[in-house]
Amino acid sequence: MDCYTSGLIGIGMLMATFSTLTVSEEQHDVLRKVLSPELDIIHERIVNERRNIYFQGLIIGLIIALIVLKKVKTVNNFHRISLGLGITILFSVIYYFVIPKSDYMLNHLKTQEENRAWLEVYNTMKHRYLFGFIFGSLASVPIVNFMC
Repeated sequence: MDCYTSGLIGIGMLMATFSTLTVSEEQHDVLRKVLSPELDIIHERIVNERRNIYFQGLIIGLIIALIVLKKVKTVNNFHRISLGLGITILFSVIYYFVIPKSDYMLNHLKTQEENRAWLEVYNTMKHRYLFGFIFGSLASVPIVNFMC
């Protein structure tokens, strides 16, 4: 992968990850108000499982990135960093999607209000990740042009 492509992907994936980390507590509070205390406990358990899966993917992705970077010879440090970043986060996302989950929130929701609140959180996270990647990649164009 050339410097330009790895820069766009690496910075784009980093911004996508950061954009999902900044979801407001207000939105989660709306969901928590709708959920019963039992469902809130289930929700926390599911969130913790998903976070652990993502972090496992990051660790494995980092190991893979280090192995790849030892084999790939690049002159530019920016290229090495962005390639490593892209491999790490891209692997983590793929790992997250592939690994089976033990439970899903949809299995526990009973009312329309609960479903709407959950769908709102789900769609917000999905859109934030996508737009974070797009805007992060676009914002990285001048950086990539300068560094590569």
